Amino acid sequence: MPASAGKPRQLPDFYLITPTQPDDWQAWLDLIRRSFFDPGVGWLQMRRHDLDDQSFLELATELYALCRENGIPMLVNREPWLAEQIAADGLHLSESRLFEKGIEQRLRPFAWVGASCHGVESLQRAADIGVDFAVLSPVHSTPSHPGRQPIGWQGFAATVAQVDLPVYALGGVAAADLHTAKVHGAQGIAAIRGLLP
Repeated sequence: MPASAGKPRQLPDFYLITPTQPDDWQAWLDLIRRSFFDPGVGWLQMRRHDLDDQSFLELATELYALCRENGIPMLVNREPWLAEQIAADGLHLSESRLFEKGIEQRLRPFAWVGASCHGVESLQRAADIGVDFAVLSPVHSTPSHPGRQPIGWQGFAATVAQVDLPVYALGGVAAADLHTAKVHGAQGIAAIRGLLP
């Protein structure tokens, strides 16, 4: 079980997932910095699968310093050893990593652990291994996953009702959808473009 087991679940409304653009690192960091205030991101997932390990470490280290300056916890969506090397606040598991044998043992160093899910089976797995929250997608169609069938708000509500776990809505949603998300059982909104200023 992760180190966060048993602590109060005071989770924020908005969970920003880092974009891959712009290519200029300083412009990228500035864009993320602005999101901390508009719409008021509560925590951030460093997700850059387009980078090699060394580039990822360099950029994530800079981003982690920015997050610490602004009091924003940062979770890393990459191999656990990379997250440990950065001393990130948390680890975010991809759906495939969620099902890796022995993954539970890799969660201990992290204050927060999240997971990406696309259905009730992965949500239940996330709950079973003790993650703090999950992200369920896609609620609506999205350019980042054009071939995936959206579940809609009714599908989202029906799915999250089957597990005892805080779940963020992801996929074609934005800060303005927070009320709708909460009405349908979401902890809040997770987004890339939808939470950028």
